[in-house]
Amino acid sequence: MGDAVEARPRIERNPSIAWTGPNGSSSSSEDLVGLTAGAYVVTLSNASGTVTQTFTVNNQVGPDSDKDGVADCVDACPADKGNLANGCVADICDFNLDGSVDADDLSTLLSAWGCKASCAADVTGDGMVDGSDLGTLLSSWTG
Repeated sequence: MGDAVEARPRIERNPSIAWTGPNGSSSSSEDLVGLTAGAYVVTLSNASGTVTQTFTVNNQVGPDSDKDGVADCVDACPADKGNLANGCVADICDFNLDGSVDADDLSTLLSAWGCKASCAADVTGDGMVDGSDLGTLLSSWTG
């Protein structure tokens, strides 16, 4: 899961590319994939000059209890901003965050069945709530 940004510079002759992003991330790649939510700055430079552009990525697909930019349904520690707690693990299919993957979570998934937009129940991240999401939920079933 995550958004992607491509840098297609209009600066001539082999520009250098430098990306910076959330949590101190950086890259010199032309294309970034698997981005987390936040601000990204790309700087393109060559002998002719430098161009800097800021992009904001918001891949929020559901509630975000700890306001860290990661939707609760995919946040390993939805109550812990920054996911810093030791041993904090939540199942991606535990939609109501009650500590178990059960009938309530199955109901949530089935009520979103066929959703093709940003849906919290799309646990596989393939852009649709379907059988692959149901299989993932059932394999995590705790009752």
